[in-house]
Amino acid sequence: MSEYISLTHTFRIDSLTLEEEAYNKAYYLEHPEFHLDSPCRQSDVLSLFKAENSPYFKDKSYQVSTVFHNNIDDSILNYFHTDIYAHVPPNYMPTLLHGHTYLEIVFVLTGECKNYSGNQILHLSEGDFLIMGPNTQHGISAFNDRCRIVNIMIRSSIFQKTFFSNFTENDILHTFFSDVLYRYKTNSYLLFHTETDTLLKTLVINLLEEIRYRRPYHEQTKEAYLRLLFARLLNRHTVHANVYHDGISNRNHDVTLLLAYMQEHYQTLKLSDLALFFGYSERQISRILINYTQKNYQENMLEIKMRKAVQLLLETDCSIDKIADMLGYATPFGFRKKFKKRYGTTPFAFRKANRK
Repeated sequence: MSEYISLTHTFRIDSLTLEEEAYNKAYYLEHPEFHLDSPCRQSDVLSLFKAENSPYFKDKSYQVSTVFHNNIDDSILNYFHTDIYAHVPPNYMPTLLHGHTYLEIVFVLTGECKNYSGNQILHLSEGDFLIMGPNTQHGISAFNDRCRIVNIMIRSSIFQKTFFSNFTENDILHTFFSDVLYRYKTNSYLLFHTETDTLLKTLVINLLEEIRYRRPYHEQTKEAYLRLLFARLLNRHTVHANVYHDGISNRNHDVTLLLAYMQEHYQTLKLSDLALFFGYSERQISRILINYTQKNYQENMLEIKMRKAVQLLLETDCSIDKIADMLGYATPFGFRKKFKKRYGTTPFAFRKANRK
């Protein structure tokens, strides 16, 4: 399939990509002994790119950012004179393990593929977003005609400057990028399962279109699409996210997911519900939270509710009683008491003093 339709655009795969894909597939079928769909040796695939009839001689982006480096730098972003770039790579590319100095997002537009990293194999399907930190060694295996993936590359320095400040401290994206950008954890990646979220698909296709046609203000437009994309992931798909470090899944162990689930269900969530969802005892949940946040369950929930209260007080015209109800408090008095203890003033006085 070479044409993909979103809510607003129709995106067509360019002819060179399709030519490269046909060439890759023929090479793969002719050389089953190389097992190109699994992590393979560079020496086994040299002829794929260096043969006289190789279409890669026409593709300067592959000459600039060669697949034969174990760690690819920002050359491809420099080549395209941009800090944000996205493209649809050809299928049947050899599964060569490599890393990047930039952030990479792999979006599965259709079909299924695999990601190899360390001893971990991730099976990716339509709607999956795989976000990888700098220097994460991996290899994508897309060896079928049904699969179509999109690679989004973001220069790390620009990400820190433009996007990182948009995430709140307890967001799963904030925690993940804090690890990979500031604590220098390597081989870290974050997987969102979004299934058939049409809006996310539309944002990705619109991003591809913007890069292809480079309309006026295209840099600002690309940033806007990515802001919307990250916001959508946080708003709708956080509880379906998996965090991985060094090839080990922390699905039930990583506290970022506990906090994300608490933020999603703070109105009615009980400690027993949280423990049941993640398969832990209440004591284990409490220990994990204390070890990571230095706060117990009740203290974390109070922090989440107070942050939300401040947002509602400053950004809406909801009454204090309504806000108390939205936060899950049985009575407005209980909410006022907790708020005053936390901020030293009443909700009404806080709104009056801080609202513009």
